[in-house]
Amino acid sequence: MMRVVKKLLVFLLLFGLCQIIVSAQIVSSEEKKEIEDNIVRIEKEIARLQNKLKIETVQKARNNLFELIEGHQGRVKKLREELDKATGEVEDDAELNRIMEQIIKVEGEIERLEGIVRSTTAPGKIIQLKEIIDGHRARYTKLEEELVSLEAAAVKEAAPEAAATVEATIEVVPIEGAEPAQPEVIEGRFKFEVGGAAGLFGAATAMLGEVRMPLPFVFGPATTSLRFSGGLAQSKDMARRYAPIMCDGIFNFPAEIFTGVENYLGAGLNYVAYTSGQTQGTLGGQVFYGVESSGFSGRLFGEIGYGVLRTGFSPSHKGVTLLVGYRQDWRF
Repeated sequence: MMRVVKKLLVFLLLFGLCQIIVSAQIVSSEEKKEIEDNIVRIEKEIARLQNKLKIETVQKARNNLFELIEGHQGRVKKLREELDKATGEVEDDAELNRIMEQIIKVEGEIERLEGIVRSTTAPGKIIQLKEIIDGHRARYTKLEEELVSLEAAAVKEAAPEAAATVEATIEVVPIEGAEPAQPEVIEGRFKFEVGGAAGLFGAATAMLGEVRMPLPFVFGPATTSLRFSGGLAQSKDMARRYAPIMCDGIFNFPAEIFTGVENYLGAGLNYVAYTSGQTQGTLGGQVFYGVESSGFSGRLFGEIGYGVLRTGFSPSHKGVTLLVGYRQDWRF
């Protein structure tokens, strides 16, 4: 029996590694076209929200619109990352990426402050806000100049014979409603997240490890990912132990969708590879909702849901799932 369990675990491990490799490979031309279409669609939505922002006078509504725009821009950033993988055009310049992100943040802050100015009647506060806006605009101009300089230097390094022509024509033109193409600092071709969680799974005390991989599919405001996890669990009466392995599909939502922080919905299947009595179990399932945020150089998350662990020969262990965990990006 133990030999069968070992073979099953090896098979599942190889299957998981194959999924990692497949999801990280350069995508086909049809998938590339789908990513490009999603980018265009989301950028149109950004433009629509920014036009709505211009005519909105209620400050609370303006803040909500601004946060929605930021969420859409984050999704465009992730899609461009997938597009970089598809085309093989990966940029290693961390300084260039840092300046791009600062330009976006400064531009957003200027829009937010201008909205406050339009809704404020106190002259003293208006003067103070305009001085802050002028400072941000000066910073924006300086960042644009740094960006032009870095891009020109990168072009010179790639094509010295054409450097003079390119240097004369490079220009940063902010496009309303669209985020500029952003080179990402990618240290390897394969990207995934590794972490762990502890708490309750299906009402059983559990400690789990997990691997999450991004998928190229976008559904409305949601991006998608795949999660493989496994660990140890103990029943409520402490009479039975389980070693489940799980596979989940996840929809990831930006802040202001359902909650004020990033969140996700998911569901999947589990298999009890080993349980008390040196026997195997059978298939169970789980559904869950989670929230997450950046912290400690990674991602902190909390999860609540419902799960079922089944042995096939004894009563199912089912109940509430309540987990807290942490994970980090890995690349190779």
